[in-house]
Amino acid sequence: HRGAPHRKYHGRIGEILEKRGRAYLVRVRLGGKFKLLTVLPDHLMKWSV
Repeated sequence: HRGAPHRKYHGRIGEILEKRGRAYLVRVRLGGKFKLLTVLPDHLMKWSV
């Protein structure tokens, strides 16, 4: 499960800040705070308005 975020982050919408090797640094809001997650692209889904 390396590269997969914890299940409390599933379904969250975030902003990709940068690419780190094969993974992405994603900023997600959780409980009024921003968290930074390093996530592999297999665990990301494109979202549009």
